[in-house]
Amino acid sequence: MSNRENMAFNMGDLLFQMFSLLFIAFIVTINCHRVSHDQKKTNGIEKNRGKIKQSN
Repeated sequence: MSNRENMAFNMGDLLFQMFSLLFIAFIVTINCHRVSHDQKKTNGIEKNRGKIKQSN
C-alpha cells in the first residue's frame, strides 16, 4: 500500500472505532436511563402501597 492509501485506511479505522464507541455509549445511556426510570416507578408504587396499608 502506498503512504496515501495507508493514511486513508488508518483514518477510516479511527472513524469506525469512534462511531463504535459512540454507539456503545448511546446503548449504555439508554439502558441506564431505563433502569433508573423503572426504579422510580417501582419506588412510587411501593410508597403508594405503604399509604394504603397505613390508612386501613
